[in-house]
Amino acid sequence: MSDRIVIADVEVISPIGFTGAETAASAAARIARLQESGVLDPSGKAITVASVPEEGLPDLREDPVLQSFATMPSRLIRLADRPLRSLAERLQEKRAAASSLAPDPAAFFLALPEPQLAGDVDSAMLLEGLGRQLHDAEPSPSARPLGIAIATGQTIAEGRSAGIAACIAAASAVANGKATFAIAGGVDSQLGIERLFELCKQNRVRSDRQPDGLTPGEGAGFVLLTHHSTCQQLGYEPLAVFGGGAQGFEPGHFGSDDPYLGDGLAQTITATLESAKDRPPIGCVYSSFNGERYWARELGVSIIRNQDSFAQDHLMEHPAECFGDLGAAHGAVMVALAALAIGSGKCSTPTLVYGSSDFGSRASVVIQSLP
Repeated sequence: MSDRIVIADVEVISPIGFTGAETAASAAARIARLQESGVLDPSGKAITVASVPEEGLPDLREDPVLQSFATMPSRLIRLADRPLRSLAERLQEKRAAASSLAPDPAAFFLALPEPQLAGDVDSAMLLEGLGRQLHDAEPSPSARPLGIAIATGQTIAEGRSAGIAACIAAASAVANGKATFAIAGGVDSQLGIERLFELCKQNRVRSDRQPDGLTPGEGAGFVLLTHHSTCQQLGYEPLAVFGGGAQGFEPGHFGSDDPYLGDGLAQTITATLESAKDRPPIGCVYSSFNGERYWARELGVSIIRNQDSFAQDHLMEHPAECFGDLGAAHGAVMVALAALAIGSGKCSTPTLVYGSSDFGSRASVVIQSLP
């Protein structure tokens, strides 16, 4: 086997689990955790949401900068803390036991909401906040908390597809020798008042009046990528091979007057499948479908145009039915769940993971088991 890029480890927090393993088990059992919020829709009924329980979220450190953050950036930092810290601490333990590896920090790629939905979330501010939250002392500009290059991290503000785009960027950084390890992930919450208000105004939230709507959710997910040989040096059992990926754009998106034809996702998936040729047919698809009928067309177009690449009995997974629409966290969480399914032996076929964002961004990857 050539020295492939692999997914060595993952971690997740979601409304249905405080860890990746918990989230995967709940999603596999189709356990949903949805509850009424304190926000009312235009008809006066409480909106149904999927939130991460408070007991699963660490408090912000007693840092004056962190304590000055607005409500939503603070929430995102608290959501990202637990999974990112757990993933990084496990990597630190592995690296400490294998001192032959150079101590370069893990490259960092973070998916965030699209600018139209970001509100008061600023990418540079969020990176600084994450660095302060994960650091045990006052961080310097060059600090690398828990061995992650957060200060020089790359943010991708493209919504649901962004976590998948982050994985593609992380795999490229490892493949090109720019990093030994790369962490890709995403964090988001659709539960801020401004975001909920906008979704309600657009009649997009699921309710008795709108059965085809989405359930606003929140969460965070992170994926560790490296070479297979590095995994062997550290004693990791790789979860899955990163087969390839691609990004695209749908002109007929939510904010556009152009016709919605589904070409953006179809072209993205075609390019992804071409980048991952040496594999059996796709046996499972993880979709960012969130309950809105709007998203069904592009998947149908994509599968019809690439039908020879899919097994006839391929499985469809759309975990939003369990934990809601996680926004910019959705893509990375799906990649993590797909990797856990492959790594545990529950899925033995190549898996396609794709994400579609409100304002046009599309991304997909293929991951599969080691030969």
